[in-house]
Amino acid sequence: MATEPKQSIGDRIDSFQPSKPMLVWAFVAGAVIAVGAGFTLGGWVTQSTAEEMRDDARFELAGAVCVDNFLSMTDTQAQLEQLQTIRSAFQRRQFIEAGGWATMPGEDTAARRTAEICARALADVQIDTLVDEEIADEVAEEIEAIEQIEEDAEDLADQ
Repeated sequence: MATEPKQSIGDRIDSFQPSKPMLVWAFVAGAVIAVGAGFTLGGWVTQSTAEEMRDDARFELAGAVCVDNFLSMTDTQAQLEQLQTIRSAFQRRQFIEAGGWATMPGEDTAARRTAEICARALADVQIDTLVDEEIADEVAEEIEAIEQIEEDAEDLADQ
């Protein structure tokens, strides 16, 4: 009985000839793995998610501008005390809208989300620690961070 010599792994790989269906399924599996890894580990998002991120960043930026507008007034302390006495989030938003602080340049009216974000941020400001320079620095940092988020979201939406 003659036995054939054992083939090495390299020889077996060289002699392997996959069928067309096997190649097609391997390609499909590779594509599924690539897409799955991209969305879970690679940071990919759908266009609608990127657009939501962009819109959120825009409203956050507008909210920061609103806070800056509010805090740069001459009677900031009085207005802030009046705002913080209001308990209803709806009435706080109306107060911000009526004051015009949430109205962005080139717009006729304030965006509701901008006014809500602004009112929430101002509700947390401590009146006794209100110092213009510190707040201006914080707002500038927030604006820079939000602008970066908006740029990233627009880049994702363009892809």
